[in-house]
Amino acid sequence: MAFDSRQVLSYSARIRLALAGFAALISLAALPALASAEALVPGGNSEMSLVFSAESAHLVGSSALVPVKCLGSGNGLCNGTVTLTVKGAKHKVPFALVGGSAQTLEVPVGSAGGLSGATAVAVARTQQAVGGYSRATGVLHLH
Repeated sequence: MAFDSRQVLSYSARIRLALAGFAALISLAALPALASAEALVPGGNSEMSLVFSAESAHLVGSSALVPVKCLGSGNGLCNGTVTLTVKGAKHKVPFALVGGSAQTLEVPVGSAGGLSGATAVAVARTQQAVGGYSRATGVLHLH
């Protein structure tokens, strides 16, 4: 009787070996795409950042109207939070703007009585597509 090398490995072992080889090939094929951040981010890996587009915010009712602009590519998205600190109290709102666009955010600050003429420290945290956040700060005069 002749020796048949296929008899050494069981059927299930041959299947596992074939699947492992296939998975290794797929992993190798994906490496160039994973090595490039641009492949993971539509429109490139440019940083997106929200900035405060004025030095003041208008008080209307119990909210501060804060003008902002999203810097970055037009097909990107500024997404994160804006926090206003007024007289020691923090007020936070989420935002989402398309790159290149401007908007006025409405930040609830409670009773506007006594806030006119006050200053607010404004902090914008913008989530980055490749991880982490960009941060922009400003001092806004409330009126």
